[in-house]
Amino acid sequence: MTIKELLDEFREQDNYVENSMINKSFDDKGCTFKWLVKTNNKGFRREIFISTSNITDNLEDRTVSTYLEVTDPR
Repeated sequence: MTIKELLDEFREQDNYVENSMINKSFDDKGCTFKWLVKTNNKGFRREIFISTSNITDNLEDRTVSTYLEVTDPR
């Protein structure tokens, strides 16, 4: 699966706020994206770290090794 395919899964969710996907950071090992979801007229931030197994010129074309959602430990 590519990063683009994974992010498209999140973008297709009903509560995804259109155009809110942001590349927070990246390097040769992986990247972090954040976006907004809307529930009951309130927005909440979601964030995901994606580990990648290859390097390409286009970040979204990289192959996903693993990923996990970043959550607040509170």
